[in-house]
Amino acid sequence: MSFPRYPNYKDSGVEWLGVVPAHWEVKKVKHLARSIEQGWSPQCEGFPAEGEGEWGVLKVGCVNGGTFDPVENKLLPPELEPIPALTIVCGDLLISRANTRELVGSAAVADRDYPSLMLCDKLYRVRFDPELCSSRFVCRYLRSTGVRGQIELGATGASASMVNIGQSAIMELVIATPSLAEQTAIAEFLDRETGKIDELVAEQRRLMELLKEKRQAVISHAVTHGLNPAAPLKPSGIEWLGDVPAHWQVMRLCLLADFESGMAHEPFVDDNGKYIYVSARFISTGGESRKFCTQNLSPAKKNDVLMVMSDLPNGRALAKAFFVCDDGPYAVNQRVAIIRATTANPRYLYYFLDRNPGFLMHDDGMNQTHLWNDLFTKFPTLVPPYAEQQQIAEFIDAQTAMFDTLTAEAQRAIDLLQERRTALISAAVTGQIDVLGVAA
Repeated sequence: MSFPRYPNYKDSGVEWLGVVPAHWEVKKVKHLARSIEQGWSPQCEGFPAEGEGEWGVLKVGCVNGGTFDPVENKLLPPELEPIPALTIVCGDLLISRANTRELVGSAAVADRDYPSLMLCDKLYRVRFDPELCSSRFVCRYLRSTGVRGQIELGATGASASMVNIGQSAIMELVIATPSLAEQTAIAEFLDRETGKIDELVAEQRRLMELLKEKRQAVISHAVTHGLNPAAPLKPSGIEWLGDVPAHWQVMRLCLLADFESGMAHEPFVDDNGKYIYVSARFISTGGESRKFCTQNLSPAKKNDVLMVMSDLPNGRALAKAFFVCDDGPYAVNQRVAIIRATTANPRYLYYFLDRNPGFLMHDDGMNQTHLWNDLFTKFPTLVPPYAEQQQIAEFIDAQTAMFDTLTAEAQRAIDLLQERRTALISAAVTGQIDVLGVAA
């Protein structure tokens, strides 16, 4: 849908803002706000306040998604006195004061009164003159492209993991505002239109989850039942394996591959290092998250399977595998296993071992899980004839490539939708389009 522009514009006098509708007023946020407050930081328990009458303190993440999420809070201990003046009322604009550079300045509006929730020290609470300004309009304005650029420029801090934006940086922001009625109409238009976009994004994300599930199901079936649906089956004798093709063998992993545990490379981690530091994070991100080190105590070779041996309860990295496709300078860290096929097809072995339920069953959901060396060497592995292993590996390669292509297409659709969302918000709150004709 395309939208018309206003009939007349004027120069805002601000380079990054450009021209604005002639009847809009150019002000600073401080001229619209009645107050800006910062919360406090008591030592709270790490779980949410849920019971009637329990006092909670908000976490900064309650605004990260652009919609106020009151689940993001901590319980105030009974020995601490609550501060009613720091509670949240409907229409309060909450702004992230301290966050990552990408999220600092994130904002959301409280949708109702929260009489038992208090502001934390990493959030600002801004209240506006209700006769002059809509907090929902300002919230959308803070998410526009130009303003985001100003917020990130004004943020201070040496680490990208935590920066701060001062009260004055928020209050000195320039904003062009129409009448209160027009602000309300723009906010309602954006709620409706971004809601439609968000639903389309959600559909694409659901598709990606279905593709992920289907991808895993294809792999799991191929490495446990093969490619011939008519092949006779036999009990494997192993509960998590169930019935398997009658002509397949179950063998210990040590008869199919050599095993070696990585060594500690933390003392040698250096951005200028020439070796790729293979940690659990490297493997869990498919090699996308990279660090480097200056020494290589346990090198990996092409066709090795690298697997995470230790993770937190319910972690996504445990038993996650990485297949080494090249002769790159990989330095394998401790608690990462190097599995080097000797009599098995290495690619088949990778698909069979990756997040295998026989490894995951050792995660009790409460304690850090450690997969010990002898668990690997004695691990029961399904072994088809070598030629069949090759066929299975090639089949899975082709199928996963198809799923990866479909997933990438869904991600591109999400990226385009989010670009459209950002552009629509920026255009509406800066008056580059006139939405009044469709905002009712």
